[in-house]
Amino acid sequence: GPSLSVDTACSASLVALHVGSLSIILDKISHAAIGGSLLVASIVSIAFSAAGMLSAHGRCHTFD
Repeated sequence: GPSLSVDTACSASLVALHVGSLSIILDKISHAAIGGSLLVASIVSIAFSAAGMLSAHGRCHTFD
C-alpha cells in the first residue's frame, strides 16, 4: 500500500492523521497505520531558548 512521510513541523502528526483518515473516507484504502516521532537537535533547543521561544520553567503555558 501507500507509504509517505509528512514534515510540517509542529503539526506533522495531526496532518498525517488527517491524510490517513481522509484516505479511508475517500475509499482509497481500508486501513491506516499512522505514527509520529520527534527528533530535536540540541542546537535547535539552544536557538529556541535564546530567542525566548521556550519556557524558563520547562513547562508549556499555552493559555497564559
